[in-house]
Amino acid sequence: MDYSAEMLEEARRKNIYQAHMQADLSKPLALSENQYDAVVCTGTFTYGHVKANAFDELIRITKPGGLVCFTIRQGAYEDYGYRQHMIELEQDRGWELIDMHDTDYLKAEEVICKLCTYKVLR
Repeated sequence: MDYSAEMLEEARRKNIYQAHMQADLSKPLALSENQYDAVVCTGTFTYGHVKANAFDELIRITKPGGLVCFTIRQGAYEDYGYRQHMIELEQDRGWELIDMHDTDYLKAEEVICKLCTYKVLR
């Protein structure tokens, strides 16, 4: 899944994915609840992309007990309120934090990100 038609075309050329879907994660996804065992989301939680409420959609489409793994760019983590919403979802028992650590994001620019892994609870 990607917002960009160009990136989806690039994914098609690799011929390794079963499905390709253009979607905007800032809106409800045309996917069933509890559909995936795991969701990986990279390059989305950054400047000029989706807001923190996109986490709700990731939880909705992931089966209880499933994992949601994503990156959040340094700076945007603080500036966009991502962490606050992550904590609220933990307190509401939507998910529980398994791991969060800093890692390279844009290595040439010396930008790091948070790499987060959550277990979906509901």
